[in-house]
Parts: sequence; C-alpha cells; structure tokens
Amino acid sequence: MFEKIVSSIGINGVLVDTIIDRPSYSPGEQINGSIKIVGGIADQEISGILLTLIATFKKEPIDSDFSSYDEELEKILFKEVIIVRAGEEVIKPYEINLSNEHPISSSTVNSFLKTKVLVENGVDPSDYDEIIIC
Repeated sequence: MFEKIVSSIGINGVLVDTIIDRPSYSPGEQINGSIKIVGGIADQEISGILLTLIATFKKEPIDSDFSSYDEELEKILFKEVIIVRAGEEVIKPYEINLSNEHPISSSTVNSFLKTKVLVENGVDPSDYDEIIIC
C-alpha cells in the first residue's frame, strides 16, 4: 500500500523514455520509434500516452519578456488503458509524419518530441527528445 501512495505522487513511479530511430529527418519524412515505459515500485494504471511534436522558435524579446515560444505542430494520443506492473517494461511503437513545411533546425529553431504518459491518480511522467530537421 505504501508503494502505491509513493508512486502516485511521482516517487519511484513509472518512467518513460522515447526512442527515435534516427537523430535527423527532413520535412515530409516519417519519424519512427518506440516509447518505453518502465514500471516503478507499484503497479500503475496508464490511461494513455500523448506524443507531441513541438517547434521552439528563439527570438529577440522586443515586445515580450520571453526569448522563445513553442508551437505544437502535431499531436497523437494513444488512448489505451495499460496496467504497468512493478518493474515491467512496456514498449509502444509510434510513427509521426513531418509536414513538408516543417521548419529546418537552426540556431533559432529546434524541434522536439514530447512524450507524456497519462497516469491515473498520479504524476504524469514525461520525456523530451530533440530531433534535427535538415
């Protein structure tokens, strides 16, 4: 019981790691990979996995206090209930398409794949992975 309470507040709960098949892609290509979820010290129910493709644009803060802003370009929600047992490893393959207009990586533009595991009654673990677009 103690393990379940500790896991629900994010301590020793499920971990997520997004694996991208290649480090770089071109606009219009398909990103393939897998999402690895590793169970913590107690069984936890996952109600879904949210995969978001984000472009971050850096700019000179002229009319804002922020030096960058994020734009969500694509979202995929895997709406599937999974019970991740303590210590268990679950692998979920994914594919996400880059648009032909996806911005090219530069000193002012970066692209990321954000993965968020939706944990029932708990803290949602997440992972950020940079993708180079050339």
